[in-house]
Amino acid sequence: MGSFFSADGAFFTAVNKIIDTIFLSILWIIFCIPLFTIGAYTSALYATANKVLRHDRSYIFRQFWDSFKSSFKQSTIAWLFCVLVIFVLVSDIRIINLLIPNIIGVFLKVFFSVMIFVIGMTMLYIFPYISRFTAPWKSIMMNSFIMALRHIPWTLLVVALTIAFALLAYLIPFLALVLPALWALLASFVLERIFKKYMSEEDLAKEEKLNSRSY
Repeated sequence: MGSFFSADGAFFTAVNKIIDTIFLSILWIIFCIPLFTIGAYTSALYATANKVLRHDRSYIFRQFWDSFKSSFKQSTIAWLFCVLVIFVLVSDIRIINLLIPNIIGVFLKVFFSVMIFVIGMTMLYIFPYISRFTAPWKSIMMNSFIMALRHIPWTLLVVALTIAFALLAYLIPFLALVLPALWALLASFVLERIFKKYMSEEDLAKEEKLNSRSY
């Protein structure tokens, strides 16, 4: 019983994890307010959840800020590009509703809707990918797209998790204080499983060594 309530015991470890989760979620919410920074801070959110919440590497704010700085350019470009494409596709659907109210219009709306869904799936990989790997921008987009489709069952699981958390945040707003970081943490169990399939043995060994260390 004494060890349970000690500074390194299960009770205080759990309390610290909850506090860190809330702190990370609040950081993400505040820094995403400018909107154009959502991509970069989502990369930082994922990196921090994976490294700090899951593996106790570094500290919340230090890891969050370092990850943001290192991923800012690529994540911001990817975010703005995806938002622009989705905006164009949604606009096309609205135009079709007005100008092509027939079976062809229905086919086009379904086609564009599927494209929006595929882009959404790809975005679930893009920002975690940027936080984990170094690659040219085009490779990031293509690799994320390929992973999303190649591992479709796992992708749909992350999609379901994302939708569920978004609904929870909408229905119970105060849960937004914990849901962003919790989403990143749970998503990491799926995405890291996939990412490891594309890592060399040397990189996997290095990763395992880092995760086994305590800061």
